[in-house]
Amino acid sequence: QVPTDISDGMRAVPGFLISVIFAALFLGAKTPKVREVVRLAFPQFCLGQIIAWGQYVVGLGLAGFVLARWFDVPAAFGNLLEIGFEGGHGTVGGMAEAFVHFKWEEGVALGYTVATVGMVIGIVLGMALIQWAHRRGWVDDQRRLSVS
Repeated sequence: QVPTDISDGMRAVPGFLISVIFAALFLGAKTPKVREVVRLAFPQFCLGQIIAWGQYVVGLGLAGFVLARWFDVPAAFGNLLEIGFEGGHGTVGGMAEAFVHFKWEEGVALGYTVATVGMVIGIVLGMALIQWAHRRGWVDDQRRLSVS
């Protein structure tokens, strides 16, 4: 068993390392003008919001209006769609206390399961889509998308 003082120290490492990753993300890159940032980022921001809120609306809507009435699942069941595709394992870890508070401990195990399934589907489907786009000539280099 790992001593408590070591495990307590290790808990701070992920937060520190993610700060290092984001701090170094744009090192050596030229800072674009604000108009260029908005032009590039705004469509991606809008798409991200549509996908994120769509997952909540669909998941919670199905759970609240259909699954809760017919199969007696808890309302928090609707969060599993978002956890599986956008959230991931970190989201489950963050929501574990809420699942326990609402007396649905099984939600933690289900959350980790759908997060794992979502990751596997994302990797497999993502690789298949990349290969498909490459065969169609949409990707002329694996590091750059050919926009025409």
